[in-house]
Amino acid sequence: MNLEEEKMNLAPKPLPPRLPETATEFLAHRKMKATRSLKDQVEDVHIALYDDKSYKALLEAVYNEQAVEGSLAADDFKAAELIREKAKQMN
Repeated sequence: MNLEEEKMNLAPKPLPPRLPETATEFLAHRKMKATRSLKDQVEDVHIALYDDKSYKALLEAVYNEQAVEGSLAADDFKAAELIREKAKQMN
């Protein structure tokens, strides 16, 4: 990579492993805890949304250029809104 590419940030960026395809595959990687925390309760809602393509698309970007909303922060915010809405539906 030369200095010009570095300045323009055009160099290839490494990608992390892909997300599991289904909620079932996601749960297969999960570790159980003795007591359920707030994160565990949020995870229940996350699992309920996981197979929704529009929700999952918000989680897949690693760089702003890949984000549905144009930035990772905006995608995270939209995902949080969907989690909040779903949690209300689930009571």
